[in-house]
Amino acid sequence: VALFNEAKAYGIIKADTGDSEAFFSTSGLADGYGTMAVGDKVSYIEDHEMIEGQLCAINIRKRSETRCCEPALEAKKKGGGSPDKARLLHYQRAANDTQESQEETRDIEGDEVLTSRSSDHNPLKIVAMIALLAMVVGMAGLAGRRMLNYKGPDTREPVWLQLAAHSKNVTKRASASANTASTKTCHSAVAGEACYGAVLWHKWIGTIENPGAYPKGVWRGSNRTVIQQFLHETNQSDCPRPCENEPYPIPPPAPKGSPSIYCFSVARPGPEMDTMHLQRQTGSGIFACDGFGVYSDVDVDIQGLRTIPIGSTASGVSVDNTAANSQVFMRTWLTLLNNNDWWHYDFIAKVDPDAILFPERVRPHLSWHVGAPVFFLNCGKYRPAMYGALEVFSKQALGKYLAQHGSCEHTLPFWSWGEDKYMAGCLEMLGVQALQDYGNFLHDERCWGVDCGNKAAVAFHSFKAVNNWYRCYLSSK
Repeated sequence: VALFNEAKAYGIIKADTGDSEAFFSTSGLADGYGTMAVGDKVSYIEDHEMIEGQLCAINIRKRSETRCCEPALEAKKKGGGSPDKARLLHYQRAANDTQESQEETRDIEGDEVLTSRSSDHNPLKIVAMIALLAMVVGMAGLAGRRMLNYKGPDTREPVWLQLAAHSKNVTKRASASANTASTKTCHSAVAGEACYGAVLWHKWIGTIENPGAYPKGVWRGSNRTVIQQFLHETNQSDCPRPCENEPYPIPPPAPKGSPSIYCFSVARPGPEMDTMHLQRQTGSGIFACDGFGVYSDVDVDIQGLRTIPIGSTASGVSVDNTAANSQVFMRTWLTLLNNNDWWHYDFIAKVDPDAILFPERVRPHLSWHVGAPVFFLNCGKYRPAMYGALEVFSKQALGKYLAQHGSCEHTLPFWSWGEDKYMAGCLEMLGVQALQDYGNFLHDERCWGVDCGNKAAVAFHSFKAVNNWYRCYLSSK
């Protein structure tokens, strides 16, 4: 119990109130040995030791009984114990302390049931067991000291998931069995439930703005399963115990709208990619469009959506003191347009990662221009211009660009321009109509400012910190 409490204090424990289980590791991570599951009606600390490649289970219990798999025990007696040892302390609270029924310990490698027999009074075995128990008690003290110095993996993922991921001894059959048992009493929150919204708030706002309010092991890098488990254990937002061995849900695709819109962003690793993950998990921004894609210079899995490679995204400074990134987007546009999927949508929107887009609000601005070669100027504070935070084009406009972009590249000084200036200049040169829409089309801090309380604005810009992005989104939503 003392070891259990110390582990809990150090944040390397996962308590499971649903079935009265808890796991913590003292030294097994580096060697990659896995956890094991024992019956519910036990009340002891176990020390699992690898001897000659087999799992030897030693139970320290009220009756001070020990059990060990026979082949491993015999190998130990003969002095052939392997130096390659790893121990895992497994504490399991009593589901029913009054029942002293016979318990079973599973050998995870072979699924063998190792049962203690009280009728076995072989003197040699008794001596061996006493010696082995004395050794285990000493090793448990060392394990306790090592546990106090354990800081957890850098990823801050739960220890029990790390152990399962790197286990050399947990077979697929054992994992599937444990998963089947756990899913009977678990439920990962889905979009529309209060718990789902709470999980997202704590992950993308709470742990960032007030990290000290969370226990060790729960931080901004924690996955949503860990966040929900924390809310479950602290009785917040009616969160049930999550299912640890299943992908955490994301919202279903948004209903198709009219006119149809394909949205995409170009995102680099760091805050921009964080915002892509947030949008995916909330079903917001570009992921609320009829079609969507994320282009990047790195390969990233965004909850089942892989980024589309475009090469380097490095850029300089333009003559307007903005990013001279026209070449990056020239490659992006050609990558997108050479795939015919975009032609199935009425409009295509390029959205910066730090811009907040509400696709359902932009449709009324577009409905009168379906079928025409047009694009939209969204800021008129200084001169009519298309700010790059939100660029919207009809598919007919982009069809002209695909057919004639070479003439723009030979005529315009794109290398010193931002991509928004280049694209607007190229389309105007090709005879595409520029429509001025300055009302609630884009609220940009560099144009007329941002009011996140506005529930009619199509987009807001810029929010480079993911927690600020999410706060503004929630305010306008």
